[in-house]
Amino acid sequence: MKVFIENDRLRVEVATRGGELVSFFDRRRQRQLLWQGDPEFWGRRAPVLFPIVGRLAGDEARYPSVAAPMGQHGFARDLTWTELDRTAGSLLFRLQANADTRAVYPHDFELETRYSLEGCLLRVEYRVRNHGGDAMPFSIGAHPGFRCPWGPGEDFDDYFLEFEAAERADRIVLVAGLRDGERRPGLLGQRVLPLSRRLFEDDALAFDQLVSRHVTLCSRRSAGGLRMHFEGFPFFAIWTKPRSSAPFVCLEPWHGIADASGPVVPFAEKLGMRSLEAGGEFACAYRLEVT
Repeated sequence: MKVFIENDRLRVEVATRGGELVSFFDRRRQRQLLWQGDPEFWGRRAPVLFPIVGRLAGDEARYPSVAAPMGQHGFARDLTWTELDRTAGSLLFRLQANADTRAVYPHDFELETRYSLEGCLLRVEYRVRNHGGDAMPFSIGAHPGFRCPWGPGEDFDDYFLEFEAAERADRIVLVAGLRDGERRPGLLGQRVLPLSRRLFEDDALAFDQLVSRHVTLCSRRSAGGLRMHFEGFPFFAIWTKPRSSAPFVCLEPWHGIADASGPVVPFAEKLGMRSLEAGGEFACAYRLEVT
């Protein structure tokens, strides 16, 4: 099932499966900005990543008393969420632990996602609660894909990302979805990153040293832009399907990152993992703005 909210500038649709954003439509320019999914390239649109971001070594989560298989980016994106509340300008969805999730992630979690319209912005807020009696390790992140190009007569190479500040940051090297321990030059003091297919020949561009708190997707041939605000997220990635003509680019703010290749380490000790005390709550949010 899909539900929507709208104002005079934006129309937003969310699916109960995955609690996932499935449409982000600029009404003034009559432009669909969100990638609409195509199994030839990537069938998803904007999955919620929980309780991990990226892949685990061996695709296995190891806890003190059990080890369990867990696929890339966790399970929240594949489950049906409950719609809790709908107003003229916001939608609230919840995913709660059940017998199936406890079999692979032995924690009594509650995850809520709220989508709120604020003029030309969409705010997406995640709220994680630990209803169990022990500390709960987790990661959470966003993976929205955006159409690139936006319209006919344009190519992927017509687009660029403009960062808030001039950036000098190494990229974290990912191989087959896992960190290989290397860092390579990524951003060399520039604000503008021209998009090209060769940027993504290996995998995503992943960073943990960015100064900018927002980045804007722009075209050299179309007016307007799409700005993502990602205050508070320690990792940020940019991705499209490698070695393809996929007409999308993903902008991904993360609390967490893919595992390192090599031996499986305890789930709670993985790089970027957060820990939520019994009865605790964690919240984070990103915003999408049409410019």
